[in-house]
Amino acid sequence: MIRIVLSCGAVLIAAGLFPGDGRAADLSPEVRAHSATGANLSEMPFARIGVSSCRGSGCHGREASGSTGQAGGQATSLAAWQTSFTVWSQSDPHRNAYFDLFTPRSKRMVSLLAGRELAPQSTEYLAVLKSACIDCHSTGNFSPEEAVVLSGGVSCESCHGGASGWLESHSKEPGGGAGLTKLVDLNVRAQVCVACHVGMTEAESAAGIRSGATGGRRQPGQEVNHRLIAAGHPRLVFELASYLSALPAHWDRSQDEVRSTPTGGSFSAELWLHGQRAVAKSAVELVRQRVESATFPGDWPELAEFDCYACHHDVASANFRRGAGAANRGGLRPGQWSWGTWNTQFVDSLLTDQSEPKRLELLRLALAKPWSDRAAVSREAGHMSQLMDTSWPVDARGALQRVVLAERPAGFASWDAATQWYLAAIACEQALKEQKPGGAAASSQRLREALVAVRLRLEFEPEGAPGVGSTPTRRVAAWDSPIRFDPTDREFLELVRTVQTELKAGLAGHAAVPRGKPPD
Repeated sequence: MIRIVLSCGAVLIAAGLFPGDGRAADLSPEVRAHSATGANLSEMPFARIGVSSCRGSGCHGREASGSTGQAGGQATSLAAWQTSFTVWSQSDPHRNAYFDLFTPRSKRMVSLLAGRELAPQSTEYLAVLKSACIDCHSTGNFSPEEAVVLSGGVSCESCHGGASGWLESHSKEPGGGAGLTKLVDLNVRAQVCVACHVGMTEAESAAGIRSGATGGRRQPGQEVNHRLIAAGHPRLVFELASYLSALPAHWDRSQDEVRSTPTGGSFSAELWLHGQRAVAKSAVELVRQRVESATFPGDWPELAEFDCYACHHDVASANFRRGAGAANRGGLRPGQWSWGTWNTQFVDSLLTDQSEPKRLELLRLALAKPWSDRAAVSREAGHMSQLMDTSWPVDARGALQRVVLAERPAGFASWDAATQWYLAAIACEQALKEQKPGGAAASSQRLREALVAVRLRLEFEPEGAPGVGSTPTRRVAAWDSPIRFDPTDREFLELVRTVQTELKAGLAGHAAVPRGKPPD
């Protein structure tokens, strides 16, 4: 399970300063001891050379000023590209990704995965990292030629691609060079993120290598399955717009908006819509790969596919699963498996071709049986993936408004559904600020207060003794599930309606507000 802190639409990531700058001297002892014997994880289309070529003060390593280091912050006195390495190295949580593999929690995870306690200096420990962790926790691997890249965590080339093909031309023509991933394309940007934050099939990996769409993330079949989650890995709950807004920007956010507004678009809405498609498509492709490659009964059902809280909840207390919320199970009977819908929450309502049957519903029903019909699951997942290519909306603002403003008299089916709606509402509020003169003033005080109230209802409840990591000013939830949350609660739904009313008022006088049926 994952412990989530929701703040103004961002699924916040706990960040910490990361010592070292990627030089060989900064490598941990276990990497220095084993790098000479490691093997390449996969063939690389463009070799990676580490951050040393980026960190110079004449390139991206100038000292940052302004509000750099805060979520959403960015240097104001220098061009963003001049301080991009500095901002990333001082404040970005990706910088710490490699060293996270040697925390007490990770050491316990590795020992559980191996079936016995392992020392971090052992060959066996690193073998587990190579098989399950390193491709998403670092830019390099354990091969001699890339060991120096390891300690940089998820660094420049993880997203921008191996620099050997573009470094020289990049210094003369920024944005150019063979192998440089074009992150200005929001579809490409989304694919780079979901490769690790959702997962990537072998087919997607091969396509990413050819197109450069997945940057440095190219390990075939990378995923977080239930075996990893049971050992202690956080559940993956990724939403592109909120994650990017939580990161300290080492790029120029204003240019993102400039690229969207000349055509009447909204960057926040475009980012949200691209993220919805990339996340859902990767999730559906993972379902298909998992069921097609499963060896029964050992590999299927893959429990990471299903609703965590359908099983992980208090069976003694009265909760929404026994009340009105039971009606939101979409026809599933007790004992049937509830497919997790975090990644696909809005897909059916977003597709432009509504003449097609609700393919997502057909896929969900095919997965409901513990021993699923493999052919049916594969078929419906394939249809769903194809529809997301051929029937995805182009009007991002309209699609976002349709999802957020749809009436929901029966409430939400789950915490996942309610939280995804909240994140969409935050994106809609941001799009309103971009659309209306006055920026932040376009968002009413009542709207902001209602959004905060919704967020507080969604946060995991601190019950009993404070959780690990609590301080006098910050209380960490003792539970890592929404133990008391009821998505059909009348007070909660009244807050949702307040948000919708205020957003409609803010949109008045601009583009017509689309109306639509909420997703099932």
